[in-house]
Amino acid sequence: MSNYSSYYNSYKASTSYWKPANNFQSYTSSSTTYAVSSGGSSGLVMLDGASTANIAGVQAASESIGYSLLLAAQYNDKATFDRISAFIQTAMTASGRTLMPWEVVTPDNGVTWQVPPLVYNSDGTVKINYSSSASDGDINIALGYVYAYLAASTYGWSSNDSNGNSYYNLAASYIDAIRTLDFNANDSNTYNRYILADGSDQAQYNGGITGSWHPDYSDPRAYQLFQYFDSENAQFWESAESQALTSWKAVFDFGSADPRTVQSGTGSINFATQNSNLSNATYGIQAASSYSGYTGTRYSDQYDADSQRMPIRLLNYVQASENASNTDMSGIASSMLTALGTSFQTGGSSGANQITNSVPISSPYANGGSYTQNYTAAGLLALAASPATTWANKDAVFSNLDGRFGTTGTGSGASNQVQNNLTGNSGYNDSITLWALTVAAKGGSNVSTGLQTAVNNLQSSSSTSSLATNDLTNFSGNFKASVFKSAKYGTDLNFYVTLGDKGGVRDAVSGAILLPGDANYTKIAQSNIANLGTFAGEDEKTISILLKDHSAKGLHYAPIATVNDSIYGQQIYFAFAAANPDKKEHFKLGNDRTLAFEDMYNLGDGDFNDIKISFSKA
Repeated sequence: MSNYSSYYNSYKASTSYWKPANNFQSYTSSSTTYAVSSGGSSGLVMLDGASTANIAGVQAASESIGYSLLLAAQYNDKATFDRISAFIQTAMTASGRTLMPWEVVTPDNGVTWQVPPLVYNSDGTVKINYSSSASDGDINIALGYVYAYLAASTYGWSSNDSNGNSYYNLAASYIDAIRTLDFNANDSNTYNRYILADGSDQAQYNGGITGSWHPDYSDPRAYQLFQYFDSENAQFWESAESQALTSWKAVFDFGSADPRTVQSGTGSINFATQNSNLSNATYGIQAASSYSGYTGTRYSDQYDADSQRMPIRLLNYVQASENASNTDMSGIASSMLTALGTSFQTGGSSGANQITNSVPISSPYANGGSYTQNYTAAGLLALAASPATTWANKDAVFSNLDGRFGTTGTGSGASNQVQNNLTGNSGYNDSITLWALTVAAKGGSNVSTGLQTAVNNLQSSSSTSSLATNDLTNFSGNFKASVFKSAKYGTDLNFYVTLGDKGGVRDAVSGAILLPGDANYTKIAQSNIANLGTFAGEDEKTISILLKDHSAKGLHYAPIATVNDSIYGQQIYFAFAAANPDKKEHFKLGNDRTLAFEDMYNLGDGDFNDIKISFSKA
């Protein structure tokens, strides 16, 4: 297994990539500046090539800044993470925004940063507003904060950054801003309301239809994770996930209709030629209203081998445990691997990874021998490493690429290795390359340290749990519970409020969300006991209990049982094995929707008849 920690350390040490940030100038007043500080250190900014702004200096873009935030979390580098975050938060304050400006520059080599001024058209209208955000950069930054929150339980990070800001609150605030600013809630086409807007211009219109969409900006796995931090709007994120997946299938010729355009794909999947369109750094914007002819030549003038994030967006979705059964998405990932892998060559005049004209001429990759970028190759490696993908030659492609990147990712300079020179002032290339290498199941050093595994295993509230009882709150009338008890030990059974059907509970003091198995989960769950009544029951009898207040529509409930065990002492059991003292499943749901409980530690006799509860409308 390759270990890319050395790549990260070299990347972080590259002075060509990074600049400090001491101050940020107000967007409205050049005489007002805000200090950038993180625990006594300056802020830190990853650069992104020559500035396109009408101002002298060095540029940084929110997209690459987001990648650097993700990598710092994944490689357990809290100090760097906090310095990058301090810059993001200060830039937002100085520009009066709740999302990071999409481009910033420093005319004085990092002493002071600023948002470039407006650029106007000849008629006086605004052409470019650099203080607005880029939606793909926003997704990256929000994911970075989600990762930092999970790093508390994975790496032992504190729950706050060096300035005392809660990672949970930073994630929640940024995700809320994405929902309200990067989606168009008023689009006349209902489906477009759940499609991520395109970069700095946000939602553009063309005949009443959102005028553009970059498929690799959307991140359905991110939407699943966002539900934990914006649980009141979980339905919105579920819709965003669903619409992105549906549109992906249509765009990649998978045979699913795009409801925005009422156009369907070609039908059966062909791994060799279909679903292989990838975004390009120089592609044009494709209007959703102008999709035409679901054929292999579509987008051929806009997509080529210079692809970006699509392999990683796909990979993060298909390798998440809750998406294991989504064969549509793993099919697209597999066909993308097949298309890229088929055209991947082991030679090439400069030893680079080469996409050649061996691909059928109708493919977007028929580029006359153009070379892949190193981040494309890393994305291909990640797809080849994923257990969710299938292709006869995937192991050979993985081995070839793994050797080309070297055991550390930085290469030795040999002609047969991917050249990651860590030079220049564009960190974009190496940051997205390292991200792809890190999430690869066989390759990234992060996998063995746990954070990517924790991200893959986190369940969203849209996952269906047989123990979900939120139906109780979607009916305006009364419910009753029929309770049968035949318990060996004295047991009090209640229900507590969760933030979804995977058991998340919110700490009223810190605002943090705890999941089953987290420290203090039992304590916080007990503080969220619902006012439904106590389901103690009577020995060998079935009794009916009229449920108390359940008027908060949309709440989820889960059972909690306190057992006075004469052998092991008082034990508290949940419907989530990770939260139980013996890590066993103590609740089952029968085909008749009867909830059955086993009260003995390590399941004892395992008869699951100690308490049984069924619900019905009163």
